[in-house]
Amino acid sequence: MKKLEYTIRFVTPAFLGNAEQKAQWRTPSFKALLRQWWRVVKAKELLEKNVSPNSLHTEIRKHEGRLFGHAWLEKTNDQGKWAMRSRVLLRLNPWASGGLAHWDRSGIGQVSDGKQSVPADVYLGYGPVSPKSKPKNKPQPYLTNPPAIGAREKAVLSIMFPEECQQEMHDTLTLINVFGAIGSRSRNGWGSLQLDEALELDANEIGAFTRPFEPCFELDWPHAIGRDTKPLLWKTDISPSWQTVVNTLGQVRKDMRMEVKGLGSGRMIKATHILGYPVTKNDNPRWGSKERLASQIRFKVMQTAEGHAGLITHVPCAVPERLLILLDEQDRRWVRDNQARIWQEIHKVLDGMTSIDRIEGSIQ
Repeated sequence: MKKLEYTIRFVTPAFLGNAEQKAQWRTPSFKALLRQWWRVVKAKELLEKNVSPNSLHTEIRKHEGRLFGHAWLEKTNDQGKWAMRSRVLLRLNPWASGGLAHWDRSGIGQVSDGKQSVPADVYLGYGPVSPKSKPKNKPQPYLTNPPAIGAREKAVLSIMFPEECQQEMHDTLTLINVFGAIGSRSRNGWGSLQLDEALELDANEIGAFTRPFEPCFELDWPHAIGRDTKPLLWKTDISPSWQTVVNTLGQVRKDMRMEVKGLGSGRMIKATHILGYPVTKNDNPRWGSKERLASQIRFKVMQTAEGHAGLITHVPCAVPERLLILLDEQDRRWVRDNQARIWQEIHKVLDGMTSIDRIEGSIQ
């Protein structure tokens, strides 16, 4: 077994709750993050071995079960199933409660669509962050269930794994260091984390974990960072604080969603639904208000020697089959025919924004 230790530091506040919805450092969320980016690393390996995209999910599940534990793999030469414990062990020190009891909004600005404005923290963190409320005597946005885990809070994460997995674990932890965020609203940049030990990934190395974005729609689960002529990665300018970056990312998200309104629709399905669901005041009658479609665009706030910057990443995949079957045949066909085109138009929108630039050189 190989053992590694890293100091994990949050760059933005994290809404990482326990069973009582109170913020607490806990290993299950970190193990889920490890598995998420391990799948990207393993997908790259298996695709290079010419595993068919149609069987990629099945093959990855087998490898994942043998490494992270399972109770469902079939026996090779006999009927029935067998089980094993995880060969990846995590320890977090300490399992402390979050220390952010008061929501400090210093530096938080507004996100505007040209007609009305909304606080950037509410726009990106609605749920954990509530808007101001006169009945509750809250003149400013506030934490719905305090405390949260604050920016700059740290803990030590120890990881043990089989020595033969050293390279794939190194690659996984490097991707987590660059792209990782956990907790509620983590795809909007909250819970952005970094490993204080150097695990840098140059943009030239990113290519190993990318896939042309159109073939990514053969699968309905995130398995690679997309690329066209280069990786689908954008970066904000360096800012003095994470709050400034949140303001920029909030405006990027708003502008992106405003632009997608002009990209067409089927009978009941719209381009805005493809970007993430539900959509405020714009539900699809077939999906209702309870279905969920996570955004493929992921925000991350990084801290560098020069300051803070935002990273925007597209991890493309198809609309899941479980949602497609709820649509009528005409709308299913519209989604399949148009989802890649919609995202291609979004790439153009992002490329045209003055507040961000496509990454050409080093990420860190």
